[in-house]
Amino acid sequence: ASGKALLAAMTDLEIERLLPESVLPASARKTLRQRDALFAEIRLIRERGYAKQNEEFVDGIAAVATPILDAGGRALAALSIAGPSSRFDEAIWATLLLPAASEMSQLCGYRAKRGGSVLNGAGRLREVTGSGGVPSRKED
Repeated sequence: ASGKALLAAMTDLEIERLLPESVLPASARKTLRQRDALFAEIRLIRERGYAKQNEEFVDGIAAVATPILDAGGRALAALSIAGPSSRFDEAIWATLLLPAASEMSQLCGYRAKRGGSVLNGAGRLREVTGSGGVPSRKED
């Protein structure tokens, strides 16, 4: 989930340069192997505000993750919560993850705009009362 969170904070062009092949290597049975499928997942991550994975990296493990941003709004790390997939409640952990990542980003110099918003996984702000619809980063 951490890798996908960091990818979602990049532009599509940056990701294409990093992953030029259409078939990707696998580390577990459920790893996304097609680059097109990964891009579809990245679009969802940007809308949702965090990455998730269920047995995509290690069999039996699920996780959620979102980037920690620096003063310039660029991802410098990812915060992740992982556990056994049989007991992992994505909604609960994501609810705890996003505010923690926002606070860590602020400690790293990131300043969110005022107005009741939280950091999402695309390095953008999402209104607390709103739902999804966060635009992806524009190409550099």
